[in-house]
Amino acid sequence: MQYCKAMNRSRFIPEVWYLHETESPLKTVLQEAGVSTRCLNAPKKFQPRYLLKIAKELKHSGVDLLHIFLPTVGYYAVVSRFLFRSKIPAIYSCGGVQLLLPLQGFMMKYGLGRYCYPIVCNSRRVMDFWRDMKIDESRLKLIHNGHDISQFTATFDRNKYREKLGLGDTDFAIITVGRLIETKRHADLLNACAKLKASQLNFQILIAGDGPLQEALHQQATGLGLASRVHFLGTRDDVVALLRASDVFAFPSESEGLPNAVIEAALCKLPIVASDIKPVLEIVDSERSATIVPVRDVSALAAGIQFVSENPRLVEKMSAAAYQEAVAKFDLRQAINQLEHAYEDALRGFAPSSQHDETVF
Repeated sequence: MQYCKAMNRSRFIPEVWYLHETESPLKTVLQEAGVSTRCLNAPKKFQPRYLLKIAKELKHSGVDLLHIFLPTVGYYAVVSRFLFRSKIPAIYSCGGVQLLLPLQGFMMKYGLGRYCYPIVCNSRRVMDFWRDMKIDESRLKLIHNGHDISQFTATFDRNKYREKLGLGDTDFAIITVGRLIETKRHADLLNACAKLKASQLNFQILIAGDGPLQEALHQQATGLGLASRVHFLGTRDDVVALLRASDVFAFPSESEGLPNAVIEAALCKLPIVASDIKPVLEIVDSERSATIVPVRDVSALAAGIQFVSENPRLVEKMSAAAYQEAVAKFDLRQAINQLEHAYEDALRGFAPSSQHDETVF
């Protein structure tokens, strides 16, 4: 959405195609910003007839460039090219490193990997993922996720928002953001906080996100005697406000592409305690801007949170450094500029330029 609203409309006219109707306000926000949208009404299960229908429609869609964010949509484009001889160039943006479907790796390597140019990777970890599939280095382009910096510096009544969350003046708010799945290691955070009960730290735990482990985590919190301290907030559209109202961001995840939540925490100047995985270290420096702990090391995670609570002046300097690093790497304006150059490269390689080029996401 940010890219659509910020791109140069005198050169690129965005149109967003999406698979299913949902209750998300995203469509309304896009339309209010003057961005056309179209629902593809994709079936819940794979249907060859539907695949062929959309592939044929793509060829005759009249667009000049495809920007693909979902592998499924990419497969429609691949079929359109090889069965219907579509000549529309495409780029593919990849932000994950997990293969969730049968034959997905094969399709990504021999479909998207050959048809799309460039393949836009949002982190070095994702770059490595494609390199491991033996994709030519020249087809890969690193463009970090862009963020509108202004939303992190806007006027904000922190005390009022904390009151809304039920946080007292002396509460030390520990927040984590992410899907409630195994790889995010929420269980480690709860176990670490159980160790903090012996200290004098008056902490509360905010968990933003939904997922299949929610009930198990509820039970774990109760078993650890943390039920009154843990707040499961579900999926939120006010994550930035939650971060700005908190005292430390804990991120024990063991697998990521490039974690936006860590970037947002840095841009909020919120102290960060995170696992030592490469995507995290691409965002913050382990010695000057964040407290980094080994993956699955519950004691180190607890000690890191305790360190933040006991060293406010040093942590303030670290948070300021994290903010400066994040602004330098993840400013939306920089990402838009890089993305538009990628569009230009794709159009020069596969299609004649025109006065207006319509980009489909």
